Amino acid sequence: MYENYVVTNLKENNQKNYLGILDNHLIPKFRIHKIKSINPTMIQAYLNELGDSSLFKHTYEIIQTVLRKASKIAVFPYQLIKQNPTIYTQFPQYIEDRTYTREN
Repeated sequence: MYENYVVTNLKENNQKNYLGILDNHLIPKFRIHKIKSINPTMIQAYLNELGDSSLFKHTYEIIQTVLRKASKIAVFPYQLIKQNPTIYTQFPQYIEDRTYTREN
């Protein structure tokens, strides 16, 4: 899917962002699951977990975008799943006033 969608449709910088999100966030989290077994509850739990982490807001947004787009194209054109599980999820509210130091 990466080669057919990302490389074909996105500019180089966005390709790097997608690859970074896949390699650092999504693949480590979901690699042990078959795509058909990933459901809205699992995705919502992951999004809630991210909401409690120290990631920057922009990183949250990219993770959500990649996850939603990957799920969407898994439905069509790849027909790996019948329904996009991300349409039933929402990103937790981001706390803007987070201040992190090296000790956090």
